[in-house]
Amino acid sequence: MTAAPDPFGTADLRRLVLDAWAASAARFREDANAEDLLASGGYAGRALVELAANGVDAARDQAVPARLRIRLTADELRIANTGSPLSAAGVAALASLRASAKRHAAASVGFFGVGFTAVLTWSAAPRVVSSTGGVRFDEAATRAAVEALADTALDRELTLRGGHVPVLRLPWPIDPDEQSPPAGFTTEVRLPLDESVRAEVAAVLADPDTFEDLLWALPELTEVDLPDRVIRRHRGPDGTVSLDDGRRTSTFRVVTRSGELPAELLAGRPVEQRSRSRWIVSWVLPIDGDGGPRTYTIGAPTPTDEPTTLPARLVGTLPVDDTRRRLAPGPLCDHLLSLAADVYLELVLTTDPDERWRLLPATGFPAGPVDAALRAQVVRLAESTPLLRTAAGDLVNPDRACLLPGVDADGAALLGQAVPGLLAPIPPAAASVLRPLGMSTLTWSEVSAALAGLDRPPAFWRAVYRAAADAEPRPRADDLADVPVPLIGGRRAMGARGCLLPAGPGGEVGGIGGVDPDLAGRIGAVVPELRVVHPEAVHPLLARLGAVPADPSSVLADPALADRVTALRDELDEDDLDPDDVRAVAGVVLDLLAAGGDPDAAGDRMLADLVLTDHDGNPWPAAELLVPGAACADLLDPEVDRVLVGPDWLARYGAELLVRAGVRDGFPVLTVTDPADPAFDRLPDLDEWTELGRSVAGEPFLALADLDLIDRDRWPQALELIARDPRARPCLQPTAAGPSYSGWWIGRHALIDGHPPGHWRLPAATELDGLYDPLPAEVDATVARWIGVRSDLASATTDDPAGVLDRLADPDRTIPAGRVAGLTASVVAALDGASGPDLDLPSGVRVLTGDAVDAQSAYVLDQPWWVQVEDPGRLVPGGPDPAAVARVLDLPLISTARGPGQVEILGAADPAAEQRWARAAEAVGVDPTAVLLTLAGGVRVVTGGGAAITVRWWCADGRFYSDGSDASLGRIAAWAGGRWSMRHLAVAAAAGDQAGLAEAGVG
Repeated sequence: MTAAPDPFGTADLRRLVLDAWAASAARFREDANAEDLLASGGYAGRALVELAANGVDAARDQAVPARLRIRLTADELRIANTGSPLSAAGVAALASLRASAKRHAAASVGFFGVGFTAVLTWSAAPRVVSSTGGVRFDEAATRAAVEALADTALDRELTLRGGHVPVLRLPWPIDPDEQSPPAGFTTEVRLPLDESVRAEVAAVLADPDTFEDLLWALPELTEVDLPDRVIRRHRGPDGTVSLDDGRRTSTFRVVTRSGELPAELLAGRPVEQRSRSRWIVSWVLPIDGDGGPRTYTIGAPTPTDEPTTLPARLVGTLPVDDTRRRLAPGPLCDHLLSLAADVYLELVLTTDPDERWRLLPATGFPAGPVDAALRAQVVRLAESTPLLRTAAGDLVNPDRACLLPGVDADGAALLGQAVPGLLAPIPPAAASVLRPLGMSTLTWSEVSAALAGLDRPPAFWRAVYRAAADAEPRPRADDLADVPVPLIGGRRAMGARGCLLPAGPGGEVGGIGGVDPDLAGRIGAVVPELRVVHPEAVHPLLARLGAVPADPSSVLADPALADRVTALRDELDEDDLDPDDVRAVAGVVLDLLAAGGDPDAAGDRMLADLVLTDHDGNPWPAAELLVPGAACADLLDPEVDRVLVGPDWLARYGAELLVRAGVRDGFPVLTVTDPADPAFDRLPDLDEWTELGRSVAGEPFLALADLDLIDRDRWPQALELIARDPRARPCLQPTAAGPSYSGWWIGRHALIDGHPPGHWRLPAATELDGLYDPLPAEVDATVARWIGVRSDLASATTDDPAGVLDRLADPDRTIPAGRVAGLTASVVAALDGASGPDLDLPSGVRVLTGDAVDAQSAYVLDQPWWVQVEDPGRLVPGGPDPAAVARVLDLPLISTARGPGQVEILGAADPAAEQRWARAAEAVGVDPTAVLLTLAGGVRVVTGGGAAITVRWWCADGRFYSDGSDASLGRIAAWAGGRWSMRHLAVAAAAGDQAGLAEAGVG
């Protein structure tokens, strides 16, 4: 049989290796372990990458485009490449470990001399077929060669290893009939595959990411020819790179930089790597947007297991450890990562400024120490680089950028004129990326303050207001409290509160809603300080910020108009006024009222200060003028001047409108907001009422002015006028704290038939009959109650306890005897515990007869049997609580003052008395045997050392005595049972009086 050609001298290579193994079984073991470690460790799964890298290096040697052709047959994977064919040096390198044939090729991808080991993860019999010949490696052939040496030590080592041998140390020539590489390719690696491995290889070839990773790891690889597609790399004129497989084109932005490394950084590297001083770094960014976010691993240049969270792929001449899966830490790695960060920032700068944030490190934890180092350096560079485009179109560093949440792009462009560094709206994800780089978040309050420095036309400000109104979330009104507001006349206000909004655009002052142009012009002449918003700046937001529609009421309420009126009033007290000023100012106010303005909007103070003229043409405050036929004119004190408003005002405006403006017809009604304000000096004693705590702090109230001018003899008529006036009447209504100011003042100073209101009672208040006289004038009952006319005993004793007590004891007052007990009980109940020790008691008291007697001779009746022996003209009814009556009126109890008395029994009782007693006790629910009772034919009592007095019943020392009469037995049963009000029932029961029982049961 003809021997196979051996162009690469593989026989000599095998002989040298076998001799070495025969000489040292340890060398055999060393080679086997080294190959096994590489194949199953650092190079596992890297066969395709390593073979492609070899193909790229071969193409570079020949300066031809690097192309790969990959085919998967039923049992074999074939990978063909262009470039330099297989050489003897190449075969020797394949059959050795860490002795690359590329040691002098500084630009080569492979230079470790171990990459081909990766094929062992897929095949145990790889072949390399080239245009210059080929070699094969075969695990079974190697094992047979070792066994043929018949070396005891090798045989033992082979047994210990389970027959495993180093596959790639012994090359053989290929079969002479081996098919040549495909046309257009110089070399093809052929890997026989078993069934399980073939499925794995098929999956790798079907994954699009496999070849994207491969093409970026090997940037010189221009084409990969696959069975179902051909992937080609194209460089665009704009610096982009695209990968096109005929079905899909993916475009990438690639930034590559290269240079020479300092020698000192290479000093610590392996000897054969120190000459590789050329560095190159590339960042690859997908820009077609169809792949979505993904995680990349760093290529050095072939893929490692070092992840990075940056959204681009890093490929470069980075140092790796022995596994080629991790970067080798140290100064060289740190230097190259720093260079990579510089290049990454160049990549960022090639991106649209509005999209650059997407390339910056996102928040979250780094994927590892290498990723952390890259992110930190990118952040450091980005902070001081003008990466971001502001809303005004300028570039700004992230640490000088700011964001206003919620504003739209147009609004940001406007606001950016006042806020340097303000960005257009960005997504929340962008904000989370930029904040760690120093971007600040502004508030509308800060923006509002910055806007104060701008001088722009009114239309600009309307656009600003629109931006604020459309912001989400909407700014609070307080945040825009000082926003500039352009006004008519070229002025501007800081803040919208108090400004007047025209009804529509296009009008100057004449555009005020509800005011005709002539009046508007006069308003502008009289009150140039009036803050009317320029029509071109009007926006609904201003109303939310406190501006008000410029209708007659809002103009009347404007402080500028009030100041003008007040200033004219002040001049009235010092100088002669210019009649033209009076007519101009008063005309504006009256015309606004005529146009529908609310007098309450103007306020009492302004209307009181409004200067008009009287019938002689002299200037007067409106509050001191009367309309002809004024209802209050005849009620005023004769000494009060009755000055009539001028006829020209009447002719022009009419009496009704002049009254609305403050000219008097009835009594002026003022709204008091601050009792200390001098504007309310027309309210006498207001400070005293306030000090009494009658007002509710901070709450305005209504008050009637000029009450001190009323003729004292005309108060009933004045009260009638007030009661009919719908504006004046509420001034008398009590507040939550007590009487209103006006009700309180009238109650103290008004006179009705020579007496204040509190002297009288309402005619319907009959329970006060005898204590108070009925009101002699016809006054509205509710108004009368509000000003202090007495309406019931409880309120009378609460308001004036001493007065009520004096009236009860007044001998000039007639009180029927039957009402004394009820009045006394009611008065005492109201005064007990409330009068205090300072109550000034009258010298007299009202007794059972209805008379008023000297208190020194009176007693409080606390036990009913004492009326049988004591003069009723000396007894004050004790009622249900005699002790309280004695305590309040400072009187002795009759039982205490006179003692129990001495009881004398006169003869035996009527035998039927026992039955009568039982009936009386049973009627009021008393056990007749439980009461200590002595029945007799008669009973006499001696009290206070006087003569004996015959009585029907008595009680002394807890024992009752009865003369056996029905009246005595019924009363004893009711008193002993605590049911004194049922005594008439008990008496009827004792007497067996059926009619009496029936009457007692009614009601």
